[in-house]
Amino acid sequence: MSYSEGRRPFERASKSSHSHIINDESVKSFLSKCVLPTAAEDVDVESLAFDLIEKPIDSVKGVIAIDGGYQDVVVREAFPSATFAFLQLGALYFSLEDLKALDPKPFIAPEDISKLKNIDRLKAPIPTKTITVENMDTFVESFRFSIFSLLKDNVTDGLETLKWFIFSEFSPNKMDVWELASCPNANCSKTKIPLSREGLSDDYTSPCPACNEKIFLTDVFRLHEVADEEVGASGALGYLTTTLEQIVMLIWLKAIVDQAPQKLGEFFFVKDGPLAFFGQTANLHKPMLKLVAHLQASNTLFAVGLEKSGAFVEHAKLIEGKLKPNQFLIMDNDYIYKHILPGRSESAPAYGNTTYYGAKVIFKSSDSKVYVASVPVTETRAKYERDSIPNLDEILTMVAMLRSDMYDNAMLPIALANKLISISNHPSANLLEKFAKGQIGAS
Repeated sequence: MSYSEGRRPFERASKSSHSHIINDESVKSFLSKCVLPTAAEDVDVESLAFDLIEKPIDSVKGVIAIDGGYQDVVVREAFPSATFAFLQLGALYFSLEDLKALDPKPFIAPEDISKLKNIDRLKAPIPTKTITVENMDTFVESFRFSIFSLLKDNVTDGLETLKWFIFSEFSPNKMDVWELASCPNANCSKTKIPLSREGLSDDYTSPCPACNEKIFLTDVFRLHEVADEEVGASGALGYLTTTLEQIVMLIWLKAIVDQAPQKLGEFFFVKDGPLAFFGQTANLHKPMLKLVAHLQASNTLFAVGLEKSGAFVEHAKLIEGKLKPNQFLIMDNDYIYKHILPGRSESAPAYGNTTYYGAKVIFKSSDSKVYVASVPVTETRAKYERDSIPNLDEILTMVAMLRSDMYDNAMLPIALANKLISISNHPSANLLEKFAKGQIGAS
């Protein structure tokens, strides 16, 4: 790396050093062994695509759209710099009749939005660098506590829902113990911490068996593992947001299952993003698969995750001309590792087997809109058949029905949820920065 400019001139890179790379035999040998994924024009879509069998879900009366966003703001620029994040998430309930009544148009007027029932937003502040909470000794402890407080104080039944979920209390085969990879407390090196369902205190904490320090129930997210006293926890915000979106969905599911399980089929859940837990939170996909299997036993779980960006969306754009209207393509191991990601499908485990609880599908609706959807499954598979994904035709029929002309390949509930929940870079980020500085007393 060259020296940057200071009092003396900037050190410029050599204009001939590339020749050493080009003439190196080991470099040539390595490049000759590299393989690129198949180009989109070579994909044999015709032999892989299925025709949609339109199956409207007569039981559905409402749509629950789940979305979230965050802004990380600087509250002190001078050393040591400090940052704070503001999260906003929510599950918005839309009457299916009101959604159908909205005229297809690129702009949704305020009077149209007023017809829809807006569920209260979940709002939370999270310290992300060199900020400690009162009575907390370290930044990482403060970060852990802020996540715990979010579900404890800001979400009705948030911690009870998390307990119900990770210990599979919805199932006759409950789990008695959840194993945490390591103690989250700084001065403890104990690994494989058993969190006992019966051993949780009334405040949803448990003592570490080695150091006796408090472990929060939310430590099962393991986000403290990507937080650092010097670097902070900004890198954990994406994982935290998508995890909380799914906790919000779980709160709805638990409420319905506990109070009126026969009404589960009246709701269609739509999540912004794939049905998966990523990074340190990936282990949570296991109880989610178990929950999906439990709910699918009555064949009344209707849910979908919709991707708006990423490798799969880019691939879908490239092949959309090969799909006919009302056709879909299931992306299994063979397809993903041949056309999208590098890998050997014959030796690889099922794609997403450590993160996903949904199968990936590219769907082209009758009006030629293209969606990349995750549809809930009871187990991830290397090879999917049409019939191995429950309610596939029904769910894709709903996706087509709820399309929106506001944006390319948009779905109306997600577009509206994003408008009501997302936090803009301007002016919201600037205003939140001023608000945080004023509240904390930063100069």
